Amino acid sequence: MIVYLDNILKYSDSPEDHEEHAQAVLWHLQEHCLYAKLEKCGFNLTTLGFWGYRISPAGVEMDPGKVHCILMWQPPRTKKDLRCFLGFANYYHRFIANYSNKMAPLMDCLKEPGPFRWTEATQKAFEELKGWFTSEPILQHADPTHPFVVETDVSDLAIGMVLLQPALKGECLRPCTYFS
Repeated sequence: MIVYLDNILKYSDSPEDHEEHAQAVLWHLQEHCLYAKLEKCGFNLTTLGFWGYRISPAGVEMDPGKVHCILMWQPPRTKKDLRCFLGFANYYHRFIANYSNKMAPLMDCLKEPGPFRWTEATQKAFEELKGWFTSEPILQHADPTHPFVVETDVSDLAIGMVLLQPALKGECLRPCTYFS
């Protein structure tokens, strides 16, 4: 179970376990005079949106609505506009390999003293970054009972890492998360 502020995300391995766990959660809420609004509850869901993510048995992916917002974002005209875009895009950095390197040209644009300059190079980096939001894989759920593989890379600009795990025995490694 994951609890964040007033959100409870409970997951189970089987429908039987799910019903038992849901009853236990609701009983504990009631015991402490806390209540769940029925219209905000979902039971026996296999896919759901949670804090900007879509969670399913296949793994965790970016919310398609948020990705659409990123893809429709117009080129920034000011440093403030660029900071807004990067702040929104940074929320999903864990889905994109080498994120820091990929966004470096945009960050360099913020470092330059003086007026905001949007060049062909920054426009290209902007469009490429938007494209990576549609091409990155779904992150698989990490299974602490199986071994992990950690791959790292360091450059003059950034440090990157990916946490990998096989989805099934003998299957190739899939990313659980990226860090950059």
